[in-house]
Amino acid sequence: MSAAYAWEKLYLAVRALATENQPLRGRLYDVYWHNLLILKTHPIPWGDLRQKFEDICHELAPPGADPKKVLAAWPDEDVSRIAGQVVDLFVAISRRHPG
Repeated sequence: MSAAYAWEKLYLAVRALATENQPLRGRLYDVYWHNLLILKTHPIPWGDLRQKFEDICHELAPPGADPKKVLAAWPDEDVSRIAGQVVDLFVAISRRHPG
């Protein structure tokens, strides 16, 4: 996958986290389905950032788990922490591939 594609999908994820009109838990769920899940089939080109991405996805959707149920069970602090990790990943990719 190109770095530009990863940058674009993560940009859209961060934009959705910042601007969608719903609670953060719902925004993070939407970001998973509309942006992160797509990137799972198009790996991020840098191994260290790909691992961070995979860690985020694994927390949101452990094998066999429903991400909506996972998010519903999390305390607000965990929802905020993972949303922050998505932003941090976008920043790290932006430093390597400035859009």
